[in-house]
Amino acid sequence: MLTGPSASGKNAIANSFSRLRSRVAVVDVDMVRYMVVQPHNIWGAVAAEWGEKDEFDWRVGVRAACALTKEFARGGCDTVILDVLTNESVALYRQELKEQRPQIVLLLPSYPEVRRRHSERGPEPIGSFMRRQPLAEGFWRLTDADLERLYKHQQQFSAYDLKIDNSDLSSAVVASRLSSWVREGTSGVRSG
Repeated sequence: MLTGPSASGKNAIANSFSRLRSRVAVVDVDMVRYMVVQPHNIWGAVAAEWGEKDEFDWRVGVRAACALTKEFARGGCDTVILDVLTNESVALYRQELKEQRPQIVLLLPSYPEVRRRHSERGPEPIGSFMRRQPLAEGFWRLTDADLERLYKHQQQFSAYDLKIDNSDLSSAVVASRLSSWVREGTSGVRSG
C-alpha cells in the first residue's frame, strides 16, 4: 500500500512498479470513492479524522478496495493500493486483508517538493470536501492551505512499515527499491 500527501508520487511510483512485475493491479482508492456519485466524499477517513461531515461512510470505500484486492490476488496479481491513510483506516485495511499481509509505504517528499509538484499538476475531477480552487467546469485543485494540512497529516501518520523521502528520487528508482523490498519479504519490517 502506498500512502502520502497529494503530489507525493503514489500514482507515478505504482505505474513504474507495475512495469517491474509480471501481473500487477493498482487499486486507486480515490477512483473507488469516485464510483459513489451522491453523496460524494473523496477524502474518506481523512475527512472523518478532521471532523468534517462524512455523509458516506469511508469504511465502505476501504472495504470495496479490499474486495478488489482479494479478487486480484485470487487472479494471481500483485496489488498496489493507493490511499491517503489514517491510523484508523490502516487498522481496517489490515483486518480486511490479513491473509494478504499488506505492507504500508509512506511516501513523504519534502514539503517544498510537494508544493512544486502540486503546482505542476493538472486539474482533478471535482469531489472533495476540502476547499478548492476552481480551474474549469467540474475540475479543481487543492488550496495551498489544504495541501499543507494534508502534508502535516501524513507527517504525523505512524502506521507505516517503510517511509521513503522521495524528494530527489525518480519514480523508477523508488519502484525498483520497492520491488526488491517485496521480493526479499517484508513481514515485520519498520524503517524510517
